[in-house]
Amino acid sequence: MRRNIVEKASSFKEIVFPIFTNGTLFDEDYMNLFDKNRNLVPIVSIEGNVHHLFSTFSGSSYFSPKVSTVTFFIF
Repeated sequence: MRRNIVEKASSFKEIVFPIFTNGTLFDEDYMNLFDKNRNLVPIVSIEGNVHHLFSTFSGSSYFSPKVSTVTFFIF
């Protein structure tokens, strides 16, 4: 996600923008941006399971941000 593009999209309140991401770049600033701009709709890809992710990517450093991202949007 390019933050400057997401921020620009947030200024068009009458248009809904689906933002597709795997969640690895989400941080508190992004979460606040999405929370304040309801026209930005995050679509978080969480395919696979823990064992698949650990064997394919660099272990928990890849999986943990997804868990944090999904937890933010659920609660």
